[in-house]
Amino acid sequence: MLHLEILEMLKIIARSQQTLDIARLTQNSFTRNRGMPFPNALEFLLDMRKTSLQTRLNIYFSNVKGGGTRGRGHMCPCAGISVLYDVLHGWALDPIIARADRNEREECEKHIDFLCGDLSHIIGNSIITLDMGYPSLKLLEKLQSSGLKFVARCSSQFVSEINNASMGDSVVLLKNGISVRVFKFMLPSGELETLATNLFELLESLFPELYALRWRIETAYFRLKEELCVEKFSGKTANSIRQDFWASMVLLNAVAVFQREADEAVVERQKNKSLKHKNRAKTSDLIITLRDRFIFAVLCGNPMFTETEMDIVIKIMARGVSPIRPGRSFHREFKPHYKANHNLKSHL
Repeated sequence: MLHLEILEMLKIIARSQQTLDIARLTQNSFTRNRGMPFPNALEFLLDMRKTSLQTRLNIYFSNVKGGGTRGRGHMCPCAGISVLYDVLHGWALDPIIARADRNEREECEKHIDFLCGDLSHIIGNSIITLDMGYPSLKLLEKLQSSGLKFVARCSSQFVSEINNASMGDSVVLLKNGISVRVFKFMLPSGELETLATNLFELLESLFPELYALRWRIETAYFRLKEELCVEKFSGKTANSIRQDFWASMVLLNAVAVFQREADEAVVERQKNKSLKHKNRAKTSDLIITLRDRFIFAVLCGNPMFTETEMDIVIKIMARGVSPIRPGRSFHREFKPHYKANHNLKSHL
């Protein structure tokens, strides 16, 4: 269509070096990496749609910067997150902040690329666990071709080959030519659980325990939301959201490191006591201690004082303990979505 051809021609003109040279008043004009570079600014000026200036700006930054907006007039920046999480050590290996309407499978593919590129030395010892919404023929094929082992929980409407597999342990061939091992069993609640994997040598009895480790991912998201307040922002701009997100990721990994140190201190303090349950440092108290004393200890500029203060921090963390009760379970209650959310931090 003619108007699309004209729009494409205008984009070519806006992005040409000749147009940029004509628009420059000095040699340094349009050389900084701004939020709206010169070609985008020119396209924005040529866009004659009949909408308010603020609405067009919100749409532009949501599309270009990968966030999103919501609320009256789309004035509230928002985003979605995805985290490649190490369930054994509690580390966020590859946090991603993306659009609020992101595709979880596409984000998972980015995590796979990161794992293969930046952490290729651990691929042979890694197992990816996927919840029900993630498995697809394309994603399973990517995992297989990347040399990664996986355990994926499948819905009852996934693919017919897995849906029609018999109870217990079996091997099926999918439409894309990949062979997967299917393990079906009944949960204590009476629900049917279906797991698909390429771990053909693993003992059948270990599958429930292996997949149960994935629950630590849910615990990590709970920690991010409720204890680190990743959804409570210190500002209303897109950059404020990014800043708070990455600060929360740093704190999440710091909590994992100090949790291990504090747990060792708890074991040392209680090694001669007769206890019904083993104890570990209480994570919520640990986070409060980190916020109160960790930054001061690191930034004080005196290495000797820092070392002394860090020992004190570990001892304080080891005082507040909670028992480890294996096999605990609670009824899950889904909270309603409120029309108005208090999404600003109540304190710093």
